[in-house]
Amino acid sequence: MLTGAWNNFDHLEENLSYPELTAMVKALREQEDRSNRMLAAVNGINLDENRREDDPVERVKRRVAAKQRGVTEEVIELEDIGFKVKEI
Repeated sequence: MLTGAWNNFDHLEENLSYPELTAMVKALREQEDRSNRMLAAVNGINLDENRREDDPVERVKRRVAAKQRGVTEEVIELEDIGFKVKEI
């Protein structure tokens, strides 16, 4: 995973692997999410109030539609919220 064997930032940029990059991005996003949640809580805003849990029926519908079209469930989910997905 993360080796951490870098001499300086230039060496880091030249030798960063994809798993290391994704781990760093994930950690940064989690840190920002915690920070935003804390700021929202300080201001009296409950961010989980409108969070909807995925309905099992909708999940099955997406899975069936994905199998019928030969795409992943993520593609169906993205199309449901308005994104167009092009296969390369």
